[in-house]
Amino acid sequence: MADHLVFKDTSGPTSEAAIEAMKARLDERDQKQRQGWVDGVPSVDSFVEALQKMEIAEPLKAMLRAHAAAADHRMTSIEIAKAGGYKAYTVTATQYGKLGRLIGDYLGMPVSADDEGTGHASVLAVAEPASKKADIVWQLHPTLVEALQKLDLA
Repeated sequence: MADHLVFKDTSGPTSEAAIEAMKARLDERDQKQRQGWVDGVPSVDSFVEALQKMEIAEPLKAMLRAHAAAADHRMTSIEIAKAGGYKAYTVTATQYGKLGRLIGDYLGMPVSADDEGTGHASVLAVAEPASKKADIVWQLHPTLVEALQKLDLA
């Protein structure tokens, strides 16, 4: 048996020590990554890193492109859904929620779903309440818009 265990560029005299060393490295990486975040919103670099790891379906790319190109990066749920070729406004919260959850999980963000379905979607945008859910206005986070531009997704 080896005197020293190596775990993805991290080592220790035992497997437990190597795992603890890896946890410490991951915590350090996460802390560094969050330094550029403002009010819990990921930085441009964090969004770029996460989005590069995702396979984004064409309809969702179309939704993000249209949203990023909209005035002040604001669109209603139905406008966003239509940009992706959908008729139902509920698709916006569903699709943004799925992508938001993937990004949130990747970045280690503590995000919880809510009854309106906007919890995970809040990783991507801020939802302004409206009397009808189809009229909810979503505003993309500026750092996401910049990340989308860097990745030619805007």
